[in-house]
Amino acid sequence: MNSDLPLDTPGSDGQVATSGDLAVYQAQRAHELELNKATAAFEHAIVSALFLLNGGAVVAFLTLLGAASANGSSLSVDLGFTVAAIVSWSVALVAAAAGVYLGYRSQQEFTRSVSYRRQLMEYALLKESSRLRPALRKAPTELPEDIHYRAKKLQKYWLTLCSVALSLFVLGVVLAAASIFAGI
Repeated sequence: MNSDLPLDTPGSDGQVATSGDLAVYQAQRAHELELNKATAAFEHAIVSALFLLNGGAVVAFLTLLGAASANGSSLSVDLGFTVAAIVSWSVALVAAAAGVYLGYRSQQEFTRSVSYRRQLMEYALLKESSRLRPALRKAPTELPEDIHYRAKKLQKYWLTLCSVALSLFVLGVVLAAASIFAGI
C-alpha cells in the first residue's frame, strides 16, 4: 500500500493525512495502552516487596518478642533497640506508602504526556470538517514535554522513597539483631 495515498480530503491547512500518518498514530495509541497496563504491574511488583519486607519484619519480630516474654524463656531483649527496630520498620512502611502515591502520580503524568501527544496527532490528522473532530477535546494547552518532565521529577522522588524504605528495613534488621544480642 502506498503511504502517500490520502485518507481524507485536505483539512483547512491544506494537509492530507496519509496511511503513514495513520500508522504513526496507531503506534502511538498502542504505546499509550501498553503504558497503562505496565503502570499497574510496575507499582504492584515494587511496592508489594517493600510492604512484605517491612510488615513481615515487624510481625516476625513481635512474634519473637512474644516468645521472649513468655514465662521460663531464656531469651531477653534490649528494650531500646527493640523500640528502635519497630519504629524503623514502621517508618519504612510509611515511606513505602508515600512511594506508592508518588509512583502512581509519576505514571499518571507519563500517561498524560503520551495522551496529550496522541491528542495533538489527532488534531493534526483530522481535518476540521471531519465528523470526528467535534468528539475530540480541545487541543492540549500544556506541552507533552512539560508533563513528561514533571513525571520524571515525581519518579525521582518515588525512587528516593523506595530507597529510604529499603534502607530502613536493613536498619531495622540491624537494630533487631542488636536488641537480641544485647540481651544475651
